[in-house]
Amino acid sequence: MATTPYTLYTAGTPNGVKASITLEELGLSYETHAINIMENTQKEDWFLKINPNGRIPALGDNPYALPCVCQRASGHVSAYSLHMQHESIASAESIRPVAAGHD
Repeated sequence: MATTPYTLYTAGTPNGVKASITLEELGLSYETHAINIMENTQKEDWFLKINPNGRIPALGDNPYALPCVCQRASGHVSAYSLHMQHESIASAESIRPVAAGHD
């Protein structure tokens, strides 16, 4: 059972680090679940339920999981975190997932 509002599923890659920096800068409490991309942990069934694209990072909004179903998942995690911290800055409509290959 999660003791913090968020769980960040990530690895020590640039995109994974971007998501943790955003959460830290916003002062949000979260726990980290390390994903071993060298062993393809992100392609296991349990992770694909969180993120069907099988990419890191993904953010679990406990007790609900937020699937980051876009190629640039770290940007989605950042936008979602900003939205949750400052609803007046970003609306839910402005953080729609981006289709793979599109910015």
